[in-house]
Amino acid sequence: MNTICSILNNKHLFVAFITLLAITEGYFVNAQEFKGVIIVGATAAQIDGDDLGGFDKAGFQIGGGVSFPLNEKLSIQPEILFSQKGSKARKNEPFFNWQLNYIDIPFLLTYKINDNFDVHVGPGANYLLSARFDAGFGFTDQSEAFKTVDATINAGLEYHFSELWSANARITSSVVSAGKFQRYYNRTIHFTLRYHLLPN
Repeated sequence: MNTICSILNNKHLFVAFITLLAITEGYFVNAQEFKGVIIVGATAAQIDGDDLGGFDKAGFQIGGGVSFPLNEKLSIQPEILFSQKGSKARKNEPFFNWQLNYIDIPFLLTYKINDNFDVHVGPGANYLLSARFDAGFGFTDQSEAFKTVDATINAGLEYHFSELWSANARITSSVVSAGKFQRYYNRTIHFTLRYHLLPN
C-alpha cells in the first residue's frame, strides 16, 4: 500500500504514466499489430561509488510493456517495471545493505535478428520509491540521499521460445549520478521471463 501511495503522490511519475498512456493511445488508433507483454524476473545490482564491486544485491522485478512495430525488423517498446536494486557487502567485508525500490520506465528500440533472437537498446527514466540503509543496526530511511529520477541507458538480448514466451537479459546503468550528495551510479542486471499477449 505504501508503494502504491508513493507512485500516486509522485508528480513526475504521474506525468510519465500520462505520457506513456498518450503514446499508447495514439498507436492504438494508428496501429493494428501492437503486442502487450507481462514481465517477471530477478535483478542483480550494485552501486558504483560505494567503494565495493560486484552485483551482489539480489531483488525481483515485475511489470509490463507494449511493443509497436515500425517495420518487419524494428519496433518500439516502452515498459513500466517495479525493480528492486541496491548494494550489499560480501562476506569478510564491513556489513552494509542498501535497499532501493524504483519504478523503471525504459523506452526501447528493438531489432529482430531472426525468429528467435532480438536485441534492444534505449534510454530510461527510473523513479525512486524508497531508499533504505542498514549498517548493522537496522534499516533507516535514506531517500534524501538519492535523486528522485535516475536517468539510465538500457541494452539487452531476448530469446523467444515460442510466439508466447521469451527470456530476456538486460543491463541498466545510470548515465549521471543517482546520488544527491555522493556520486552513486546504479548498475543492474535483469533476468526476466516474458509472456506476450498477441494482437487480436
